[in-house]
Amino acid sequence: MATASRRGGLSGEYHHYTEYEWQWTIKAADMPKLRAALQTRKPVLAALKQRFAGDESVRLYAFLCASAVPFETFSRIGD
Repeated sequence: MATASRRGGLSGEYHHYTEYEWQWTIKAADMPKLRAALQTRKPVLAALKQRFAGDESVRLYAFLCASAVPFETFSRIGD
């Protein structure tokens, strides 16, 4: 299983909240599908970081959907 998560401050329309957190989970059984979609031999987390770091992170959802890689998400906004 791979899990990516982040906590931090918000900006924009959510500026009155002091924190947010999110998490994406891909089950171990779906890792071969993710590796194939990434077209890499690198460790999966390294490949994800290389491809979706920084401003590119907004493309992860569309990539997983287009690649038919099953995933679960959790997010929370608030204090």
